[in-house]
Parts: sequence; structure tokens; C-alpha cells
Amino acid sequence: MSPACPKFGFHVLATFTGGAGARERAAFERAWADFLDRRGLVSEGAGAGGRLARTVFGDGTQATDADRAAVRDWLGSRPEVAEAVVGDLADFGEER
Repeated sequence: MSPACPKFGFHVLATFTGGAGARERAAFERAWADFLDRRGLVSEGAGAGGRLARTVFGDGTQATDADRAAVRDWLGSRPEVAEAVVGDLADFGEER
């Protein structure tokens, strides 16, 4: 049996500002999905208590370090995000 194909992606953790209410978070989620879609990426996960926790993957392709940098820059540009951490590129192929 051949080994499983790698599934490269990265974790994203973000904390919203104290002023980011339900409306701002919903707008963020729409913008997040649009941003990822334009890059050919998808995310899985959730968030609660003013935090976002997601794993980002390529949609039919592999996520790259350039994708990580773009996500980090995009999150840094969002006024409703107080802090964001973008993890290292890792193989999630066995976890799925």
C-alpha cells in the first residue's frame, strides 16, 4: 500500500477586538470566506468567545508558505482582529 498523499495546511488563531459584535463577526466571516476562495483555500474549524480557530487547506491543491503570508497580512489588515497567529505549514493528511 502506498503512503497517503500529503495535505499541507496551517492553523490560524485570531482574537477579535472587544468592539467586534455579532454583526462585525458575521461580516468578517463573509470576507474571510471570500478571501480564501480567491486564493483557492478553504478552512475548517470554529470559534467562540471572541476567538477564531481554523485550519486552512488548499481546495484541491496544497497550501503554501505564500498562502500563510497572505493570510497573516490579510488578518493584520482587519480592524476587528486584535491579534492573529498563523502556524507553520504542516502535513494534515493523516489527521483527516
